[in-house]
Amino acid sequence: MRELHTGNIKSHIIHLSWPMIAANVLQNCAAGFEMYLIGKINLEALAAFAIVTSSFYGLYLSLHGGLINAAIAMTSRYAGRGNHAELNRAVAQMLVFAVLIFGLFSLAFYIFMDPMLVFFGAKGEVFAMAKEYTSILLLGFLPFAVFSIFLAALRGAGDSITPLKVVGIMCVFWAALNYLFIIKLNLGLKGAALTGVCVNTLMALIYGYVFVKGRHFFKLKAEYFRPDKMLFNTYAVLSSKAVLQGFVFDASSMLMLKLISGYGNAFIAAYGIVLRVGYFVMMIGWPIGNSGGVVVGHNLGAGHKDRAMQVVKDAAAVFSAFTIPVSIVYFFFPGFVLGLFTDDPATVNYGMYFMRTMAFALPLMGAGLMAQSAFNGAGAIGFSLILSSIVYWPVRIVMALVFPMTAMKEYGIFWAMSLSLIFFAFIYWFYYGRRNWMNREF
Repeated sequence: MRELHTGNIKSHIIHLSWPMIAANVLQNCAAGFEMYLIGKINLEALAAFAIVTSSFYGLYLSLHGGLINAAIAMTSRYAGRGNHAELNRAVAQMLVFAVLIFGLFSLAFYIFMDPMLVFFGAKGEVFAMAKEYTSILLLGFLPFAVFSIFLAALRGAGDSITPLKVVGIMCVFWAALNYLFIIKLNLGLKGAALTGVCVNTLMALIYGYVFVKGRHFFKLKAEYFRPDKMLFNTYAVLSSKAVLQGFVFDASSMLMLKLISGYGNAFIAAYGIVLRVGYFVMMIGWPIGNSGGVVVGHNLGAGHKDRAMQVVKDAAAVFSAFTIPVSIVYFFFPGFVLGLFTDDPATVNYGMYFMRTMAFALPLMGAGLMAQSAFNGAGAIGFSLILSSIVYWPVRIVMALVFPMTAMKEYGIFWAMSLSLIFFAFIYWFYYGRRNWMNREF
């Protein structure tokens, strides 16, 4: 296990982030294979799957991400202090909270499942398939909560290799079970849901075994699960703010989709393609940001505030090695990228304009993302929530409403996206320089 409060910062960030990037690639390959198999069932199954993943599953992933970010903030700080007994007690309290929250989340979804599916457009056979799929998938949420905390604890402590190994096992079972259940046993969409339950349960058992047996300075004991009001409440507050941060972004994205829906299929398709391409960039950005947040937490735990400030700069420099080349491609070769997905002239025209406006924002956005991850790693999640709410609501949404009424017309939507990301970077770096985000104690 590396000592993250000493040594070369960029080396630490790269060491922690490359396994996360590899894990993201593996999971996306397995998810793509699942989508391919579902497409083999029929169009109704694909539509039902799309409705569930854009509603229930999207909110569920925001909850998952919030719990992970808060767990990383706490574990990295305690690991940096070398307070291993307190760290193990904190992990146990996190597990209790996560199971409680995911349990309530699953119950609420089960109760309101029918009206939510109807609201998102499920009808007839699509509704029946979506309801059946969701009912089974909900059974896998509790084990997912368990392995999410174990995953975050290891990453927060500075171990990204063990989670990569577990993800490798998960992806093999994910692909194999999907093929077995969906194709061989002909269970259709139910098979995909059963795969999710089985894989989540398997991951929870593997991580549980690792933490009970002992790994690094982790070794869970029954006594650590006794109620600890201070640790439980600290994690509850941090994770609630982190979850809200995800919901703010998700709600803003859904509203943006609603705003562009009136500009025609070509506009919508271009918007979706460019965002999907951008998602692959973020598959690299998020791990680098999370790694930077872990290093920040360790250094703050060890009392090295100046070094924690330097982490943000070094993380931004590492990510710029990816965003700057991508920006060059966005600006000079947008037609080639879009040609990989469509040959519709109107879609390509809109997409080229969107990519070129985004080319100016990507490097700055990356720098802002590194600052945001540092705030989260320092435990200043509530502060980060406020800044994100400002960017994604008053700034982006107002520009998206106003710009199309000017000479820019519908192209103003693209400028609203780009300029809001630039504003995102400036506001985060302004508050980064003020240093008060490092003063959160827990």
